[in-house]
Amino acid sequence: MTIRKSVTLAAILVTLLVAAAVILVARAGNARLEAQLAHSVISASTLIWRQVTERLFDHMTAGVAAFTDDFALRQAVKTRDAAAVTAQLTALTNLIGEQGYFDQLYLFDRSGQLLTNHQATPSPDIAAVAAQLPDSATETTITRHIGRSTVDEPVALLAFPLFVRHEYIGGVVLQKSLTSALARFKAIASTEVMLTGASEQLFDATQPALFNIIKPHLPPLGSSLYTTLTSDTTSYATVILPLTGVDQQPIAHLVTLTDNSAAWAAQQRFELIAYSGVGLLLLIASYGLFWLMRHALRPLNMAVATVAALAAGDLNVSFAAAEHQDEVGCLMRALQSMVERMRDIIRHLHRASGELHTAAGDLSTRAQTSNGQFDQQKMQTNHVETAMRQLVTSAQEVSNHTNQAVVATDEARTRIAESRAILTETTALIAQLADEIAQAEGVITGLAQHSQAVGNVLEVIRHIAGQTNLLALNASIEAARAGEYGRGFAVVADEVRQLAIRTHQSIQETETMIASLNTSSNTAVTVIHANRARAEQSVSHYSQAVEQLDAFAGAVVQLTDLIQQIAAATDEEEQMAAEIARAMEQINQLAKQNAALVADNLVQSAQLNTLSDTLRERVAYFHFD
Repeated sequence: MTIRKSVTLAAILVTLLVAAAVILVARAGNARLEAQLAHSVISASTLIWRQVTERLFDHMTAGVAAFTDDFALRQAVKTRDAAAVTAQLTALTNLIGEQGYFDQLYLFDRSGQLLTNHQATPSPDIAAVAAQLPDSATETTITRHIGRSTVDEPVALLAFPLFVRHEYIGGVVLQKSLTSALARFKAIASTEVMLTGASEQLFDATQPALFNIIKPHLPPLGSSLYTTLTSDTTSYATVILPLTGVDQQPIAHLVTLTDNSAAWAAQQRFELIAYSGVGLLLLIASYGLFWLMRHALRPLNMAVATVAALAAGDLNVSFAAAEHQDEVGCLMRALQSMVERMRDIIRHLHRASGELHTAAGDLSTRAQTSNGQFDQQKMQTNHVETAMRQLVTSAQEVSNHTNQAVVATDEARTRIAESRAILTETTALIAQLADEIAQAEGVITGLAQHSQAVGNVLEVIRHIAGQTNLLALNASIEAARAGEYGRGFAVVADEVRQLAIRTHQSIQETETMIASLNTSSNTAVTVIHANRARAEQSVSHYSQAVEQLDAFAGAVVQLTDLIQQIAAATDEEEQMAAEIARAMEQINQLAKQNAALVADNLVQSAQLNTLSDTLRERVAYFHFD
């Protein structure tokens, strides 16, 4: 497909999309207007229906006074006299029946029971309305409802109570058909009105035949709807409203039909004219766009023919663009500039291809020479790499031995430190022992001094004991002189003398023990003096041993430092050897890479030579002056 057709189709498609968007927007606007119209129509219909039903209930309310003012009827209801009630109702019906206040009436007593037998059975809605009267009954209470009759037809129900002297006695429910309300609705709104049930049953209508013609499909009870129904050539604007009963539940549909055939036909004509105009505008726009694209793209055909000649190798072509000042003219001028630039490039390529062919041959020769030199370099680097690996192995062995020597010296230094600590601890213990021996010497000396003091005390006790013995002897003599009177005293004097003798003996034994203790103390002092001298000598010897160990430890430390220096030097040597080995390995790898590059260069030089030949052939394809 050509550009002209593509652009034309794209423009037509865009135009169609714009037209469709406009139509959609218009339809959306119409739908919104129709929704607003439906709301307005439903609201207006609801208001009209409320007005006509209020008018109907007002008319029915006008007949309430005839019942409330009939005293005889109220008395009959109060006494529950059925015959009197029937007679009064007949008379009242004959009097006001022509006024159209009701179609049917129901009279209930205060208990909600019918008072006459000839009245029709009330529907549930009528009975419910009557049952509500006693709860809110006042003399002015009147309730209005739309309810179901005995045949389920929607009817108007008006209920009011009856009183006698302010006493509630019963109630009346008036029933009237909604036909008059439908007729009034039609008169006000100029529309046909119908009452239908849930099963599309027609209850009442201003034009019943129209219901059978249209046959509308009604929504569920309780729904409001505005729609358009058609019958042959007639169109009806239809409004469906819900009617609620006594229990506020939907009981029927109120359907209004308005003939809007003229407006519908006018709308159809307007839409036909509008859509026809849009279609005609699309045709005119499509034809104009096709003609414009054909005129605008004519220079492009010339440009295509010129580019085809350029593709065939003719560099002498030119693009005529002087008479065009639009985008096409700019394109053709740019193509002419490209042709001139290409002509210069091909001319330079033609000269450069020959030079490239010569350079490619020289490059191939040099690549072959470099390949041989790199092979020799690779062999030399392999020998150097092997020697460096052996050097690294030797350095590792020396490093291992020095490390073992460092470990041994460290262990010796540790043991020397432990021995010195033991000697130091022993010296401290011996010094402590010497101090304790000195303390023991002082204690024993003090003990000898105390023993001497005890001897002096014993001497005094011995003297006292001698004196006591003499006194006891004198006492015995005096007691003997006294005769019988001195016998008891003689016994006491004898006991005292015996005590003095035992004391003298104990003093002798104590002196013997003290003498022995003094001898032992003197011996202990002599031994302690000797042991103290030996302890001081041991402390001196241990101090000398510690000094010797310290000197040995210093020598071991110096030896360890020397070994560590040797180990550090060996490690540095090993690292340097390893670095040299790695450098040689890298050099070897670089040599291999360079050899591979040289081989690649050799291959690429051959390819370059081939490409130069191909380039010369390709450049020869173009011909120019």
